[in-house]
Amino acid sequence: MNDNHKRHIVVTFQYINKLLADAEAMLNTQKQDTIFSEFNLDLPVEKHQEIKSRIELIRNIMLQLMKEYDLPQPKAKSGALWGIICCINSAQIALVEIDPRRMEGYGRLTAEDAKQVEKINAELKKPLDSLMIYLSSFVHV
Repeated sequence: MNDNHKRHIVVTFQYINKLLADAEAMLNTQKQDTIFSEFNLDLPVEKHQEIKSRIELIRNIMLQLMKEYDLPQPKAKSGALWGIICCINSAQIALVEIDPRRMEGYGRLTAEDAKQVEKINAELKKPLDSLMIYLSSFVHV
């Protein structure tokens, strides 16, 4: 195999790993009692560990194959802190879209509705901003 073949295999392994991580996150959905869960976990809890073990087996096989075929180990592209900051920043940007002036595109808001929307925005803005300030304290320029 040439380097291009090897890189393609590694990229495919990375994609498989991402899909496996998504599957694991689905198993953890029920642990996080949230109204925003994307999935209703319809698997018996006692089967979770078996599924996680099989997922881990797949990862171990990929690792063995990488060693066996001298496939390059991918390097992390960035730190988790940067990724978390990007997510929180995106949440802040999304929150800006919950503004009475911007929401007029969905229909007219009464003065009372506008106040409610402003309150919703304000209640979320403060903890998001606080989290961003906290995360920024770890950034060393």
